[in-house]
Amino acid sequence: MEEKQAQSQEQPAIIGYRRESKEEQVKGSSLNDQQKRIEEFCVAHNLKLVEVITEVHSSKEGKLKLLKETTHRIVQDSTLSGLVVAYVNRLGRDDILPRIIARDLHLSNKRLYCCDVDADLKVPSGYTLFSILVMMANIENLNKGYVVKNVLETIRTKEKRITFRP
Repeated sequence: MEEKQAQSQEQPAIIGYRRESKEEQVKGSSLNDQQKRIEEFCVAHNLKLVEVITEVHSSKEGKLKLLKETTHRIVQDSTLSGLVVAYVNRLGRDDILPRIIARDLHLSNKRLYCCDVDADLKVPSGYTLFSILVMMANIENLNKGYVVKNVLETIRTKEKRITFRP
């Protein structure tokens, strides 16, 4: 009986994941902010943070190799309870990868914690909120591309109007 009580009071062991899209951003404070949010979340939710993985890749490139490997490791390791990220968009800005990670963890009875979604992703309302934030990250990413494309088109159009006279 005492063993069961000790086990129930044991903190779930989880891995943190933080990501930046570009090498130049690593020098900024975003990784530090993600680290701080992850650590504060773990303390507030009585989670044991055993490791924090840092990856520097754009999700547009489709790499995020460390994220996929870490998810697989958590699924396989019975001593690990889940993955925590500071922001949903750090899982990638497409509609697919974040959902695959959430599904894989869920199917292996593991947890995905997102500091910006203080909801249980194992219940429909929590997963719905997560899905909405994933879609918002995707839309944000698409809008960035749209804005850049419009700026480039505007510059090209203006360049055509400029004529140089000797």
